[in-house]
Parts: sequence; structure tokens; C-alpha cells
Amino acid sequence: MHSSPQPEERPAGSKRRWLVWLAVLVVLLAAWAVALLWFTGQVTDGVEQTLNFAPAVEDTRHRAD
Repeated sequence: MHSSPQPEERPAGSKRRWLVWLAVLVVLLAAWAVALLWFTGQVTDGVEQTLNFAPAVEDTRHRAD
């Protein structure tokens, strides 16, 4: 009679399957991080372009004469 494998006796294919899923997860997380960095860079550039800086003006008021 054929007995089912014990919990500690996993087939070799099961370990390979876990490694494949782990690699897929790592690739997806890396892609998400790159996309997030690109998106935040685009938003930052847009915000910096819309900022209006006041022109530097000399102080013409002489207070301590």
C-alpha cells in the first residue's frame, strides 16, 4: 500500500515552487518600488515648477543712520 508523505517529507517540486513564487514576489516588489520612485519624482518636478519665488530686493530702508 502507498502511504502519503509525512509533513516533514515534502517533495522536491514543492520547494522549487516556493522559490519561484518568492522570486516573482521580489520582482513585483522591485517593480513597484521603481514605479513609486518615478511617480514621486514626477510629482516633485511638477511642484517645483509651479513654485513662484519672490525676487530678491535690496533693503533700501536705512534704520541706523
